[in-house]
Amino acid sequence: CVCVCVCACNHKNFHIPNFSLPNLQTASWYLDNPTLKGRFVEITTEAVKHLKANVKPTVLFGSQIDVIKFQECMTCFYLVTEIHGSHHEVKSVCYEAIQNLKLGPSQDVNDAAVKEYNGEDNNTINVEKQKLEAAIQSLYS
Repeated sequence: CVCVCVCACNHKNFHIPNFSLPNLQTASWYLDNPTLKGRFVEITTEAVKHLKANVKPTVLFGSQIDVIKFQECMTCFYLVTEIHGSHHEVKSVCYEAIQNLKLGPSQDVNDAAVKEYNGEDNNTINVEKQKLEAAIQSLYS
């Protein structure tokens, strides 16, 4: 699976910390890099095309673990874009990916994000909790 992992959001058995982003703020900075953002949008757009063509997620990504990693990645980056009100193209493609994956957003990511924004995590960033809650809610509407 070619997706960025955010270790605060990833299930402990599914990521390699050396290749993970440490928190949601770092995910935001990742998107601030035009090259990384462009590659993210490109690969996610391709994945969405295959999902729309009814390719089974486990076939597309290779395993159920990679399907979950993709779900977590899309949820994480969607929340980052919603909270910061930026990177609208990323927000759109992540939302579309979540819808076409047909698993809904990752509850693990939602929980980890709330924990991070509540200051229960060593990598706390200062964002209003209401923005996070609104972002999570928008994934379910």
